[in-house]
Amino acid sequence: MKINDTSPRSYQHSEPGYGLYVSTVDDQNQRNGSSCHAAKHTRILTNLNIVACIFLSIIVVTVVLSSSNGFNLKITSFVGKKEEAVASPITIDEVERKERVFLHISDTHADPYYNYKYYWESASKISRDPKLFSKAKPAKKCGDYSDSVQSIIDHWNITSNPGKSCPCGHYGANPPFSVIDALSKEIEKQNPEFIVWGGDFTSHYEPGTAVGDSCRTAKLSAMASVSILNVKHGSNGNPIQHLWVFGNNDVLPKKTTIDTGLAGGIWTTLGS
Repeated sequence: MKINDTSPRSYQHSEPGYGLYVSTVDDQNQRNGSSCHAAKHTRILTNLNIVACIFLSIIVVTVVLSSSNGFNLKITSFVGKKEEAVASPITIDEVERKERVFLHISDTHADPYYNYKYYWESASKISRDPKLFSKAKPAKKCGDYSDSVQSIIDHWNITSNPGKSCPCGHYGANPPFSVIDALSKEIEKQNPEFIVWGGDFTSHYEPGTAVGDSCRTAKLSAMASVSILNVKHGSNGNPIQHLWVFGNNDVLPKKTTIDTGLAGGIWTTLGS
């Protein structure tokens, strides 16, 4: 309601079916009240309005918090109608609490040729026969069953030797394939909507890492890791999406571009 005059104003229940409204008061105070009385009336109702605003704010906050926590809440709003208040129910539907799961996994560095007997013998982070070490110069051996991805997957429990005391590998060394085999089963149980992979699937200094090393063991081992971890569905039957990110160790051999390194091979594997 728009007021154009500049006369004193007071609040009153002026129309049925609505709340408080503004009405004008002439200079002679025709409503048998002085200007002081009108001002006092205005202050009282202004204070009531402030209280009402605070009350409504509390209701709104309660609704938001209750909805986010999965409660069912019924709110009663009061609409002024002449001198009495009439309740008007506002119902908020029950909000179902649903667990949403996603995983972030990084730096698996699984080694199909892990052997606890050679812990840190060739270099830090490595527990592998030094003959299967490729850094400054090519490895002396490529490793048994290293001719294909499938061969590595089928024989990792033969080519690795984690020992009886630490079947998941020793601290501070690239783990055996038993770790990612267990991880793939756990992924299925967790039923994630998606997984963000942080890269570095390759074990450090596998045969084929050094420039000029003709072995394909490092590439094929990393591709075998990805193949094992690329779980398609959870135990609930829902599909699992994977976002693959490559790390610095996934570019092989070292000092080459990603186009000729591991990445192209992994994408081919994931696309199959």
